[in-house]
Amino acid sequence: MADDFERMATSLQASRHRRPRDAFGVDVKLILPGIPDKKRVKHITEYHYGELIRHGVEIYEYTPGFIHQKVIFNEFSSVVGTINMDFRSFYLHYEMGVWSRDEELLEFSYPKAEMLFKAKYSVSELKHKSMEAYYDSDTIQVIPDFAGEGKADKGDVNTGAVKGTAMHLFMEHFDFASAQGESAVDEQIELMVERGHMTEEQAGLLDREKIKTFTTTELFGRMARAAGRGLLFVEQPFVMGDHPDELLGDYYPDRSLPSGDGSPMLLVQGIIDAFFVEDDGIVVVDYKTDRVKKAEELIGRYKKQMELYADALHRGFGKKVSQRIIYSFALDDEVIL
Repeated sequence: MADDFERMATSLQASRHRRPRDAFGVDVKLILPGIPDKKRVKHITEYHYGELIRHGVEIYEYTPGFIHQKVIFNEFSSVVGTINMDFRSFYLHYEMGVWSRDEELLEFSYPKAEMLFKAKYSVSELKHKSMEAYYDSDTIQVIPDFAGEGKADKGDVNTGAVKGTAMHLFMEHFDFASAQGESAVDEQIELMVERGHMTEEQAGLLDREKIKTFTTTELFGRMARAAGRGLLFVEQPFVMGDHPDELLGDYYPDRSLPSGDGSPMLLVQGIIDAFFVEDDGIVVVDYKTDRVKKAEELIGRYKKQMELYADALHRGFGKKVSQRIIYSFALDDEVIL
């Protein structure tokens, strides 16, 4: 029995580092209330958004009002109702649910209508749309080779993308408050490997000199001071709603998109690399490893992305965003939008 528990624990621990589809063979989508009845429960729920999103879970929020119903279904059965799996629902509140194994019901889908837009977008999707608008379609490849169909061989992996992922992973776990001295970067890399935050292979992909240059910048000093006051936040997930004309108007200038209170609300979901709070407002920071020669290239590619981040932070905190900064590791400099 002890061996069984040990194998189970090892399997679950390993699955935490993979997408649910990769770990268990399923896609996971959550629909949660955008307007809570208990704010504390809402805060606790949102606390877990980041890890869930990073592991491939899709999260949707119902914005018109509160939802209490519980719906769980897979290819074999479904449960629809208001019940929670607890004593109070079963024996005190007499809440109800319907369990079904009706194949016809499970396979039913509404006829698909042609739509100009989806109900939910990721920031990455909108970022790619901005890049397509900035460049001629024949001069940029938005989808890297390793993400395309039929590119399963290890030799096809985009090295630049892998290095960029390693750099972002380091910045996610970088302890700004304690990074003092010339050896701080090397020491923190060793500590991250030791704690399992990154592998030795990922550590080997880091450009340590670029990171050390970053620690000499004014931006790093501001972030370190904010970290010392507990006002630096990294890898922050967000979900917000917007009307189609506000969100997609720049990409479809020749089309009339729904607007105003009567239009559908589209969801935008993403993760902000970092932001910190100063006396005059919030400063949002995004790290880029793109190989560019001029700051204008980054502004053209990522202006819309940074606007979305600023909007999400302003809505979430009710505080103005005083600066939007891209830190370019290629340019060894900050780009202020």
